[in-house]
Amino acid sequence: MLGSNIWWSAMGWKVACGVLFTILLIWNTWENLEIIPLKINQEYEYIIVGTGVGGATVASGINSEDVLVLEAGNEVFSLMNIPVLGPMLQDSPYEWNFYTEPQENAAKALKKRQVHWTLGKIFGGSHMLNNQIYIRGHPDDYREFAGEEYDFQRDIERHFEQFESDMKPQELKFRTRLADAFIKAGQESQNVNFTLPQVTQKRGMRYTVANFYQNLRRNGHRVVLGAFVTKVTFEDDQKTADGVKFIKSGKKYSVRARKGVILSAGAVGSPKILLQSGIGPKDHLADVGIHLRVDLPVGENLMDHVTTGYNLLLLNESLHLNLQGILSPTSIFSMFFNGEGPMSMPGCESLAILPLNPDLSKLQFMVMPVGITQDFGIHLRKITNINDKVWKNYFEKMLELHSATILPIVLHPKSRGVVRLRNADPQSSPIIDPRYFSHAEDKELLVKGIQFLEKLFETEALQKIGAEINPLLLPGCESHPWSSREYWTCYVEHLTLTTFHPAGTCSIGKVVEKDFRVMQTRKLFVVDASVMPNLPTGNPMGSVGMLANRFLTLHGISRHFGH
Repeated sequence: MLGSNIWWSAMGWKVACGVLFTILLIWNTWENLEIIPLKINQEYEYIIVGTGVGGATVASGINSEDVLVLEAGNEVFSLMNIPVLGPMLQDSPYEWNFYTEPQENAAKALKKRQVHWTLGKIFGGSHMLNNQIYIRGHPDDYREFAGEEYDFQRDIERHFEQFESDMKPQELKFRTRLADAFIKAGQESQNVNFTLPQVTQKRGMRYTVANFYQNLRRNGHRVVLGAFVTKVTFEDDQKTADGVKFIKSGKKYSVRARKGVILSAGAVGSPKILLQSGIGPKDHLADVGIHLRVDLPVGENLMDHVTTGYNLLLLNESLHLNLQGILSPTSIFSMFFNGEGPMSMPGCESLAILPLNPDLSKLQFMVMPVGITQDFGIHLRKITNINDKVWKNYFEKMLELHSATILPIVLHPKSRGVVRLRNADPQSSPIIDPRYFSHAEDKELLVKGIQFLEKLFETEALQKIGAEINPLLLPGCESHPWSSREYWTCYVEHLTLTTFHPAGTCSIGKVVEKDFRVMQTRKLFVVDASVMPNLPTGNPMGSVGMLANRFLTLHGISRHFGH
């Protein structure tokens, strides 16, 4: 009988996902139709590329009435803003569907050892797909960003405050008993402080910086969606940016910028545009046949908050985040009338950072009340790229179990990767190689994180809900005794995951100056996570917003602070 129930539940997910993806596909196709020919000016004061946190913050703050904003993705409709549907936008027309290169030291449980990197191709960028978590990070995170004039209280903090004033992050309104159990377990152990996350929501719906920018209705700002930027153009001196080229609906356009071109296309998109424009490592550009303009380490220093742990947690009873619970009349009423309930769940419902533990000070934990078996392998399995053997012999065995996820996350990884061009064709997907665990300390830290969790699971609070570390043996690691250090090392090497926090590929001090201007150029800037020389202590969305407000202040074009 239980098998029959699982079959019917799986069919329910299949129908629900099918309906949703049909709606998304129809909307995306409609948005791509160019019914009215695009009419834009030949020249603007500023051109901004990308509408993620960086680009939308900059666009919100520029007081010019002559701004062009270009976004490769299309418009959002209201259904997409329901937080619980965020994963459904992955592996859809609203993200780039990039995959890493096969990983030498990691991702053995994934198809072709490739990690699916979900990056937003939509108005709002990756802020439309993430867990909406707002964290300031640690003051020391920003010393390299600001230089000798660094003063967190006077300078960096006010830029965070501006972002908070715009976005008004709020404490997560809905949680399961799992979040409460972890909060109590942390208090009981006195080693970790689990808290409810602050999220960027408005009345329970996802609220992005692009939404904020849209609501400002800036006079003289023109937003063009479905605009794929291929390169930056330059004046005769070869160093002064004067505009961009882009493609929309198969047609090519060129537009000029009098005061500046601002790239905010993310840690993959911004370096890709620079490389296509002849700004990057000399040898690499020669290999792909692009004329060198400026020799800079563009695309290097790629880093990501690496993690592991899908379905790491088993429980003695359901948390009721199944399809029936999410789509129940009570849940729908709670969402659309009170802005709360299961549909407002962004993914993570509790988190902790361990700043006081010397061994684990570089770790974050994120508690998620679901596993990738939640939809019976209909969609979540696909977006995580789990291979067939591991799915059948590990995850499929959990379909009848109550599982959840807790992710130990390496906050300051030492492994570094690269973003490169595959060839000179701007429409070819880039080469993304994060080189996970190329530095062994990252892997060792994740193992320590799992061992810490094993001790945490001995607390009365977690014992009360029957919580335990998943005792099933991960395929490929059967030769090691379960729970041994060797087993967890093997587990981490196989089930290597991303938190979708790429950064560093246009780092301050290496590719851009501290004022965000690309070195050895004029009127060309990068403002997004790619400029971070190091990852912040926590989810980076707030840090990107802070940096964008700092850019506006440094260049005297902000509605907020002046020069």
